[in-house]
Amino acid sequence: MYLYIINYNFNEEQLCKMEMKYLFDFVPDNKYFLSCVDVDVNRSPFIKAKVKIVAEADTLEKLKNIIIKYKISYDNFKIKYIELEGEMSLSLKHKVEDVIGNAVIGEAKIHNPDIILSVINYKNIWIIGEYKKNIGLWDIHNKKPCYYCNALPTRISRAVVNIAAKNNKNIRLVDPCCGIGTVVIEALSMGFDIEGYDINPKVIEGAKRNIRFFEYPDVVKVSDIKDIKNKYDVSIIDIPYGILSITTKIKQIEILKNARRISDKMILISSNPMDNELKECNFSVIDRCQILKRDFIRYVSVCI
Repeated sequence: MYLYIINYNFNEEQLCKMEMKYLFDFVPDNKYFLSCVDVDVNRSPFIKAKVKIVAEADTLEKLKNIIIKYKISYDNFKIKYIELEGEMSLSLKHKVEDVIGNAVIGEAKIHNPDIILSVINYKNIWIIGEYKKNIGLWDIHNKKPCYYCNALPTRISRAVVNIAAKNNKNIRLVDPCCGIGTVVIEALSMGFDIEGYDINPKVIEGAKRNIRFFEYPDVVKVSDIKDIKNKYDVSIIDIPYGILSITTKIKQIEILKNARRISDKMILISSNPMDNELKECNFSVIDRCQILKRDFIRYVSVCI
């Protein structure tokens, strides 16, 4: 069993909950939850930490006794009390850490420990577990050499890939309007099979440079979506909507029709719901969320 700690701001709450739904098969109502699903802590931009539960009890004293009874041992460990709700004084936190730390067999190491063991009071149940923190790969990817101001943010890109792929590493993904490769890079960093295309040679040149910078395989090429011959499980499309690119309704329809042709499912990111256009292209929307940014709204639609 695992305890996940998530965080999100108001603007991205719907996106976070949609991503959790596809990763864990339920929508959490708190910013922490238990699950038997083992998801890499670095998968989601919204998962801040993950705790693999080692032991639990209804009191701290009982937890200590369980640790002693089963001779739970670690080398070079550090005990860290994590607060989910309310506030505990620093002195009481240290007391909790001392009680549990003294029960664990092995050498403690305060600085640069090999492992962090977290102690948590979860809904009046005391837990000890192996703590891992998200390193924020999507944030590292923000430092790519080629950047366009209208590109999809890395956080959104990563979440959208997770919505598309869920926990299926055998899935084939495509971004047929990949731009500078933001979605492609996030998918590659999580080990997914993805290919990217864009009609603009200069943009693909930037995407290739970004992919090389992070030492991922080159999976992008110049192509119009109508010329793509391969078949994919899911297409991920941040459809051009004319803010900084020249586009027309006809071009958008053409993109959607070809997405229908090359993929069984589509995750569409758009500036409006596009329900009529999707219906015209034989797509049904089965899920949707909104991402807010000042007076601008992005719609993420799951289409089959």
